[in-house]
Amino acid sequence: MLPEIDYLTVHTPLTEETRNLIGRAEIELLRPTVRLVNCARGGIYDEAALAEALKANRIAASRSMFT
Repeated sequence: MLPEIDYLTVHTPLTEETRNLIGRAEIELLRPTVRLVNCARGGIYDEAALAEALKANRIAASRSMFT
């Protein structure tokens, strides 16, 4: 599903199972035009991988609802 989406929103609590749920491998599958929205707590996305993807224009945008 990841290669086909335009928006990815996360609405899950942070647990050991969900920590870094979206990491480098998942980000590599996304389209360069994808928008990521974090409606959950920090830690669900691998923030280092997310920053790298944004700097490399690998993804279009990211937004956290908690900033």
